[in-house]
Amino acid sequence: FAIQMNTSTPDVPFGKTFLARTQIVVVNTGKNTCQMICSVETEFPNGPPFGVTGQIKNGMKKGTMEMFKKISSHIENHDVSQGRC
Repeated sequence: FAIQMNTSTPDVPFGKTFLARTQIVVVNTGKNTCQMICSVETEFPNGPPFGVTGQIKNGMKKGTMEMFKKISSHIENHDVSQGRC
């Protein structure tokens, strides 16, 4: 399965200037295993703000990686045989 998200964060500094486009793909690799492929891209609809583009991308990447790790942990701990998540 695949999940695609477009996230805006207007409450953070320069938050109204960018969107985070995130994709998570989970592939069943057989024998009760799967692979999770994650990606994130920064979009500046009105052009990047001068001088802070790198900081925005780095901050977004850090926050997104934390989210990916939480999702991965949740998937790893999912036990279908016990009917729990």
